[in-house]
Amino acid sequence: WNAYSKVKTSTLTKIAYKGMIMDQSYAMHKCTPSRAALLTGRHPMHFGMQTSNILPNRAYGLPTNIPLLPETLKKIGYSTHLIGKWHLGHCNENYTPTNRGFDSFFGFYR
Repeated sequence: WNAYSKVKTSTLTKIAYKGMIMDQSYAMHKCTPSRAALLTGRHPMHFGMQTSNILPNRAYGLPTNIPLLPETLKKIGYSTHLIGKWHLGHCNENYTPTNRGFDSFFGFYR
């Protein structure tokens, strides 16, 4: 959707103007920082994950004291599932998706 497009999207335009139009967005340059930002709602520099990916066999992960989106969604009754790449730490069971709020995980860690 784009309000300035030459393509007419009357239904999408109507939906957008009833809600919120987000016309600026930013993404991190690597997988780990992007996933950390998406799942926490915070810039990854707040917990030291802004510069690079977590490499295999590294003894750290996304800090477990930071609540993630799936943990919050589960509290209000949603089921949560992840398919794809985790890339937020797996050296300890506590860092893995099913211990961070996801009911199930099908994918790989790095």
